[in-house]
Amino acid sequence: MIGRHAGPADPVPGRGAPERQRRPRGEEALGVQRDPFQTLNYGQPVVERWALGDRSGARNRARSSRLRSRTGRIGRLAALTLAVALAVVGCGGDGSGGASSAAPGTTTDPPATATPTTQASTTTTKPAGERIPVLSGNKASKSDIRWVQQHLGRVHPDLKRMVGKADGRMGPETRQALCVYRTISRALPSSLWKPIGKADLKSLAKTNTLPAFAFAKQTKAKTVAWVTKDCQAVMEVVHGRYRHIMPATTGKPGHETPSGLHKIEWRWPGWHVSTKYRENGQMYQSQYFGPGIALHGVPRHEVHKQPSSHGCVRLYPSDANTLYRHLKVGIPVWVTGRFHFPS
Repeated sequence: MIGRHAGPADPVPGRGAPERQRRPRGEEALGVQRDPFQTLNYGQPVVERWALGDRSGARNRARSSRLRSRTGRIGRLAALTLAVALAVVGCGGDGSGGASSAAPGTTTDPPATATPTTQASTTTTKPAGERIPVLSGNKASKSDIRWVQQHLGRVHPDLKRMVGKADGRMGPETRQALCVYRTISRALPSSLWKPIGKADLKSLAKTNTLPAFAFAKQTKAKTVAWVTKDCQAVMEVVHGRYRHIMPATTGKPGHETPSGLHKIEWRWPGWHVSTKYRENGQMYQSQYFGPGIALHGVPRHEVHKQPSSHGCVRLYPSDANTLYRHLKVGIPVWVTGRFHFPS
């Protein structure tokens, strides 16, 4: 047998020839490190591989587990803190732990007693923490007047409409609304020009709604149109409650609107002209309760805050229309008071 010739390119084993570099294959080509304890025999048991990638993943999983545990503890602590805070607020009312935390030398309001269910209450005590204005030198400041305007609007929506914007100015609208409130309350002297007093502030602070009509025995009717010359206003009273309150203008000196209890005798719908005062006698939805005396609407610029008619009760057209819908022949018209002109 002729053997293959060993040329110079074929190194002879055992004589210092360079060993051929082996090409990486399989897991070595992919960069996977073998465990040094793993044997070449895959059939034998091997120690669990713990490469660098496995150790990094284990550390990340441990870190995530610790973070979730810490987050859970923080959430439970926050929930416990919130529960304790709510319990303190529920027990103390103002979050300060009740009366025991009051400053030394101060007094606190006594707890309000429950209103008996057998008696309807028209007033409520002032809310806790509400500031009642203190007049400086018996003169109301701008903030005091704004407080009065806001509370007048709280007791009746028509008083809010009468006041308009709560701007802190004691204009004729605010004076008129305060005068109506005094008239209804009865305990306060009613005057369009009387300034704000301490009695007004105390009454408004504890009043949440207007009291019931106190003159049902005088009128003896379920529905009454009450005309107050003190405040130049008309109030529609139904079953003892004030359904509507509206500005009005009564008769001027020499032509005063007659006081007393009257009844609507007849009505004239729509616009028409007075047969007695044709030069400026436009009338709307007239309801007569005396000889030539009626509740009727006029153009808006003819409704003033002081008496200026020839005896009739002037109203804004919208208010005259409202009264015409609600009243009818036979309804009492009660005229009270006397207007006091400013000195």
